[in-house]
Amino acid sequence: MIRSLTTLALVAAGCLLMGCESTSLSTPLRMVPNVEFSRQTLILEHGNVGLTEQGITWSVGAQSGVVAGDYHGLEARQLGDLQLFATITNSGHGLALFEWSANGPIERQQTKLTTLLADEQCLYVSAASQSLYSFVQDGRGASQQWLLAYQGKVLPEAKLVRQLPVGYNSSACGADDERGYVYLVEEDVAVWRYRAEPEAMPERAVVAMPEPWGNIAHDIEAIRVLPTGDIFALMPSQLMQLKPESADFNSVTKTRVWSLPTQAAEQFNVTVSAHNEVEIRVFDEAENRTYSGLISTQFASLTAVPVMTEVTASFDTAPASQTGDAMDDPAIWIHPTDRNQSLVLGTHKKQGLYVYNLQGDTLQRLEDGRLNNVDVRTVDSTVFGVQGVAVASRRDDNSVIVYGIDAQRKVFQLLTFDTPLSQIYGICMGVVDGAFSVFPNDKDGRVLQYSLSYGGHWNAVLKRTLQVASQPEGCVVSDAQQRLFVGEEGTGVWETDASASGDSMWQSVVKIGDLLKADVEGISIAKGTPDLLVMSSQGNDSYVVIEAVAPYRYRGRFRIGLDPQTGIDGASETDGLDVTSMALNAEFPKGLLVVQDGRNLMPDQPQNFKFVSWQKVLETLEP
Repeated sequence: MIRSLTTLALVAAGCLLMGCESTSLSTPLRMVPNVEFSRQTLILEHGNVGLTEQGITWSVGAQSGVVAGDYHGLEARQLGDLQLFATITNSGHGLALFEWSANGPIERQQTKLTTLLADEQCLYVSAASQSLYSFVQDGRGASQQWLLAYQGKVLPEAKLVRQLPVGYNSSACGADDERGYVYLVEEDVAVWRYRAEPEAMPERAVVAMPEPWGNIAHDIEAIRVLPTGDIFALMPSQLMQLKPESADFNSVTKTRVWSLPTQAAEQFNVTVSAHNEVEIRVFDEAENRTYSGLISTQFASLTAVPVMTEVTASFDTAPASQTGDAMDDPAIWIHPTDRNQSLVLGTHKKQGLYVYNLQGDTLQRLEDGRLNNVDVRTVDSTVFGVQGVAVASRRDDNSVIVYGIDAQRKVFQLLTFDTPLSQIYGICMGVVDGAFSVFPNDKDGRVLQYSLSYGGHWNAVLKRTLQVASQPEGCVVSDAQQRLFVGEEGTGVWETDASASGDSMWQSVVKIGDLLKADVEGISIAKGTPDLLVMSSQGNDSYVVIEAVAPYRYRGRFRIGLDPQTGIDGASETDGLDVTSMALNAEFPKGLLVVQDGRNLMPDQPQNFKFVSWQKVLETLEP
């Protein structure tokens, strides 16, 4: 077994601290040879399928047959009315998806795997989008997540969604559909838990480890996950049950072990009867036979994760030219006479400002330094000489850049002014007491208020300094209510009087908790009756909507998911966002939501912005 520094470093996160428990001795499992089953058999409705050297064998009542070919591994899932199973083909060069019917298997999809040689695969059903995914491993450090079906329908062609970072010898896997996890076995290192949703953070947590740091005595050949959340792991001569104690990502796990009447177990299947008995079918590679037996055990008492509504994006922008943390904050400028000509400004925190049309096409790029956040307002050109005024926070020198938007929709600099901030971060602007106010903030919690005026030339004057306890970033001004909303990333959202002469006391709007997961990043207001406050909940890749007036009634939350028809992926780890409820065009009849996408997928690419119809979001909200 590998005893590397990597393995030793895992101990702090492994079973020794997780409190894993196991039986001191394995319990013998009574099993009998079963000649009716092949190398691996799935019991399906009205029949079964199995693997032999000839291919896929199947039987339905009196009917039986063989799908000739080179296949490895079988796993099935119910997707709506469809019963589907997948298998690796062509010695690891392909992935096949079959539908099980009353007349046997029907091949629905063949996928060529051109960038890896598949060793194992497992299926996952996403309840939010009724999508079927396959996680494909090559056992050499590559893992791919493929979309096979979407909204209950098999796709004509599978789509590669993302690459999952895994250890070098990761192969066996199984998924928990109810709680959104996929489990991967990294040989001689650990059983890992990953989040299975494609937009989720690709982090991992230890579930079990090999001896002496954990209680895995032998290499794991295969794993299966029950709807209860229990994980069964097959070793050459043992079967182990891993029972999570909670549905949390970093949950404590208890174990139970049974000894098998074989020394060369390779594949197995698990089914649960109506009487909660577990039927195990194990294939012995050395003897070329299958054993079957029954287990009585206690199951994990985990609850399923609530399903969150998903909407899809209509357009997205080109990815940033560099990988890493690049794109950050958008702002929507409304054209004063032709809303279809409106613009979206977006900051690139290592480069400057991008200007997009409503289809996400890049119209202009201003290389003005490390811009973090941006905000914009439409103005009267007869008074201000421009049609729009925008402000952006620049981290190079802790300054604020003021931009103008002319009649040809060109963006250009009007003014740059210094601030006393040491680490400028977020910024927003609004019309307060009949004049422009600009609110840049600092990582140390300071929020400054400047008055921005125009009298032939532009001028900014510091009016007051506000303070929150820790790092803020996202902020928005309600022009109608004359209130300033500020997101304190690890705490929640606060509001106060936006007037420089008003009360500077902060009132809590919403705190970090079950509803809003840290960090709270982008926040914006959609005008309406009442106005709605939209917040990015970065910790669970979602968006929360509440009313923007006290008592701040909760209206809903949602995620942005992928759309295989358009090829646009969802959004995750969102930093900045902006929203308008104004009708813009046929695509955005009730407004537009623009969000930064921290993990741009399908395929993996640098960050970008996603454009979502606000009408889609409104349809998900509570009345």
